[in-house]
Amino acid sequence: MDNENTGPARPKDIMPPEANPTTGGAPEGDLSTAEEANRYNTLGITQATQGMNSQALASFSKAIEFDPQNAGYYYNRGIIYSGDAAYGLALQDFTQALQMRGDDADILNNRGTVYMMTGDYDAAIAD
Repeated sequence: MDNENTGPARPKDIMPPEANPTTGGAPEGDLSTAEEANRYNTLGITQATQGMNSQALASFSKAIEFDPQNAGYYYNRGIIYSGDAAYGLALQDFTQALQMRGDDADILNNRGTVYMMTGDYDAAIAD
C-alpha cells in the first residue's frame, strides 16, 4: 500500500529510468531501441506530473513497445492506470513488472493498494 495509505500511487511515485541509462533494460548493442524507449518513458513521466494521464499512458505504452523487458515502464503505466481507477489494467502491469523485477517493495506496495481498492483484501495482505 502507498506510503500515506490514502489510495493508489500518484505520479510522484513513478519510477525514473533504469539505473543503466545507456541500455534502459534493452539488450546490449540495441542502444537506439533503448534510447527511444527511455525517451518515451521520460516524456511519460513529464506528462504524468502535469496531469496529462492519457498522453502519459500512450508514452509508457510506446516505451514498452520499444523495450518490453523493462519493468519500470510497466510499473509507471500501472501507476497511471491505478490513478485512473483502471484497476484490472494496473494489476496486469504491476504483476508483469514483478515477474521481471522479483520482490520489489514499491511494486508490491502499489499492487497491494490496487488489490485493496478492488476489495481483494487477502491478495492485498499477501503483497
